[in-house]
Amino acid sequence: MQDERASGQPADGEMESPNESLMGRVGKRHWKQSVIDHDGLDDRGGVFFAALEMTRMPMILTDPRQDDNPVVFANNAFLDLTGYELGEILGRNCRFLQGAETDDEAITALRHAVAEREAIAIEILNYRRDGSAFWNAVFIGPVYGQDQELLYFFASQLDVTARREAQQQTAQSQKMEAIGQLTAGLAHDFNNILQIIDGSLE
Repeated sequence: MQDERASGQPADGEMESPNESLMGRVGKRHWKQSVIDHDGLDDRGGVFFAALEMTRMPMILTDPRQDDNPVVFANNAFLDLTGYELGEILGRNCRFLQGAETDDEAITALRHAVAEREAIAIEILNYRRDGSAFWNAVFIGPVYGQDQELLYFFASQLDVTARREAQQQTAQSQKMEAIGQLTAGLAHDFNNILQIIDGSLE
């Protein structure tokens, strides 16, 4: 069976305040200028898709020339991250990664970037095939042909759940420390008031 992930053949069927990273600010300038030799795409496409397949970074390509901007390529790393089989996602819009707790503002930001053909870096809560949630640092950028025709949107993914949870734990610890300091301060002030009252009664 031919590996569909290296073929680059389009599939029929259905991308979809957010946190922008330094990678996003720098990457936007890069991806706005990304160009593939459209005339030689059939010859060079195999190398292009094979390179995406070999990387350990989860990646997909979507085709904005088709209805609903469907996924036309996903590498093994993406399948490992999300738990989906290739046949389950080709031809679908990648909103299938969204779920009940996905932030509406993040979804709106992604849709706006795709509509305006802009690059975007964002962290969004996504869901695996088994329903488990993970924080996904997504970078999306347009890929143009030499004639400036929009060919694809490239999307890399990175599971940053551990970092987000560590940040939340740190924030919670700092919050509890602040509450403790406030409580200690209030107790100290209250004791001072009691001493003043006791002194007045004497």
